[in-house]
Amino acid sequence: MLKALLIDDEQDALDTLEMDLKKYCASAVKVIGKYKSPVEGMIAIRRLKPNLVFLDIQMPELSGFEMLEILKDIDFNLVFITAHDDYAVKAFKVSAVDYLLKPVDKNELMAAIEKVKNRQPSGPKKEFEVLLENVKQITTIAIKNQKEYRFLGVDEIMYCQADGNFSYLYLDGERRKEHTSYSLGKMEELLPPHLFFRIHASFIINRNFLKKYTTKEGGYLIMKSGVKLSVAKSRKVEFDKWLGFNDS
Repeated sequence: MLKALLIDDEQDALDTLEMDLKKYCASAVKVIGKYKSPVEGMIAIRRLKPNLVFLDIQMPELSGFEMLEILKDIDFNLVFITAHDDYAVKAFKVSAVDYLLKPVDKNELMAAIEKVKNRQPSGPKKEFEVLLENVKQITTIAIKNQKEYRFLGVDEIMYCQADGNFSYLYLDGERRKEHTSYSLGKMEELLPPHLFFRIHASFIINRNFLKKYTTKEGGYLIMKSGVKLSVAKSRKVEFDKWLGFNDS
């Protein structure tokens, strides 16, 4: 019997997944906990020692990838949950890690459980390492504007700015700005988290274009283009961790 933890910041998603597992996979899986907070999820993983974790990718405190990098010892099977068939899914498709798209299809859920049951005992950690490497190798994303898609290199994007339900992308090189019908929240899900961080409700930055970071005036950044961007007080601690600072 697989002992499963469910981690997702959306309560409805947690409840639905638990119900589906009980309905379709009761003979193979027992849910031993469900958590909206990735921090609480990490504590539960260490305390309850599950052999299966269903993990949302994009969560406010930490992404699923960041959470697992903090844990380091991946001695359990992973099934990622994602709402968008976008950049990360490309990485899943060329690794052995399972993923499910929301809303979760019952047949795909049962197939994922069968895969986990047949997996080699030494697999989870190595599979996750391969997945992270694949994610880091993704260099382009498709940006939608009305009925048109443009393909941009992630290294071109200096920062993103919210424009109501849409976004502006400020670029390096000749093209200075692109408008997209994606919200800033959608852009946060699309962009690789090892390069991009949401510092504020209105801004996502690319760490490769940072020039200066100061804690004066509440905290702000100077980008290489010279633009000044505020860091929200609520994001500062996680931003410092993301940058690798230990003195905050």
